[in-house]
Amino acid sequence: MPADALALITARAGSKRVPGKNSKLLGGKPLAAWTFDAALAAQSLGRVLLSTDDAALAELAQAAGIAVLDRPADLASDHATSVDVALHALDHERGEGRDWGTLCLLQPTSPFRAEGRIDAGLAMMSRGVDAVVGAVTPDHHPLHCLTQGAGGHLTPVADPAKAQRSQDLPPAWALTGSFYAIRSDALRAHRTFLPPATLPLACDAPGEGIDIDWPEDFERAEQFLRSSPSLSDGAR
Repeated sequence: MPADALALITARAGSKRVPGKNSKLLGGKPLAAWTFDAALAAQSLGRVLLSTDDAALAELAQAAGIAVLDRPADLASDHATSVDVALHALDHERGEGRDWGTLCLLQPTSPFRAEGRIDAGLAMMSRGVDAVVGAVTPDHHPLHCLTQGAGGHLTPVADPAKAQRSQDLPPAWALTGSFYAIRSDALRAHRTFLPPATLPLACDAPGEGIDIDWPEDFERAEQFLRSSPSLSDGAR
């Protein structure tokens, strides 16, 4: 049967921290192209759609065989949420006669995905869950962290009187932007990519935890590529 999953790649033109981020070259090709290639290589997607207000990225996507949805200005601002952008895409697709059961959000700011990662994540949706999200093991368990109040004072996240050894703590995960899959009806109902029944997709291959938000993140990604010759051709 045809795959009932829409891949949505979100890439707007504006970025205050890294101007032109999604078009900036990484390993010799635009940042967004790494995600284009990963989506096109997946076997479980029924359609790949780019939501953007960037004419150059739209042209690049179309040349690769990816459909493009023009994003209105109010959804390309700093205040627009990924949920708003995703629902806009689903509504557009429904208006064109394509009603997808699952939406798979792929963010270009997480450029490196292990081979088969998208298909593996979508396969987990068959477990009867609402969503599957890409995640990595954090460097520090959140229950060992501190918060800082308005007065500058530190407060432990967990009750110090009930301190637990690291090995006794429940598993903890930190989200990556590399993969989100969610039932379309769950997204509409909960308006979040983390509805109640959500499973983690372990994105534990080298480089998968790299998320590009700042100029120095580009250098870290370039350093990773220099140490990973197998990725230099942009195969993932």
